[in-house]
Amino acid sequence: MSTGADTYGGEPSPMSLDIESREHLDLIADLRDAIAMIEEHLRRTDDLNLHWLETKLPRKAKAGSAEMVMLLLIYREMENRRRR
Repeated sequence: MSTGADTYGGEPSPMSLDIESREHLDLIADLRDAIAMIEEHLRRTDDLNLHWLETKLPRKAKAGSAEMVMLLLIYREMENRRRR
């Protein structure tokens, strides 16, 4: 019977995971940080450069690719600007 000591907010505690799982969590955290930095950069980018960057990315980027993620972040920023 588990005492709950091996859980962290309903998820397995990072300390109870094996090394490979912790490495995966570290990679996910790094990816999340990188996306946040890109989002911040796009927020500071002027409209002309934002639209230019959009034209340089493939319209039909492979799902899950860096190009697709970047295009989605650009579209999100453009939509946020339209709503302001």
